Amino acid sequence: MSRFVKTVALCSISIASLLSQETKQSADSSAYSHGTILCLQGNVGPGLRLLLTQKKTCEGRLSYPHLEIDIREQPVPVRKSIVIGPDNLAFRCLNPDESCEQLVTGELVFEHFEDESKKTDISGTDGHYELRFRTRTERGRFKVDCVGICG
Repeated sequence: MSRFVKTVALCSISIASLLSQETKQSADSSAYSHGTILCLQGNVGPGLRLLLTQKKTCEGRLSYPHLEIDIREQPVPVRKSIVIGPDNLAFRCLNPDESCEQLVTGELVFEHFEDESKKTDISGTDGHYELRFRTRTERGRFKVDCVGICG
């Protein structure tokens, strides 16, 4: 009986350790709450790039770490899942000295999408995402703070 109790205790500790890691990962994952929308043009367009950062960065400077999500679906679907994959790409860029990591799988949902070309207030654009990378899942809510110049 003692061997059984030790096995159960060891399994419980292992499960608790895994759950605490997942909780920490989830808590850290919602840091990308500020968005900037840029236009995809040239060889990569048409479409838009949603740049998600931890701080509001409307001055045109690229902030690290950040997530880049390229959406080629036009018009942009609202309240529908946008699957990230062959057409819609996403990358996690941790610092300027390393290559960005492409995601494995994921999805993005715009809860509201205000189209600047229709002269509406883009600040009403928000949504949520779940992006699974090799070593981590990034998930959270975002609000678009600014829009880049589209030519």
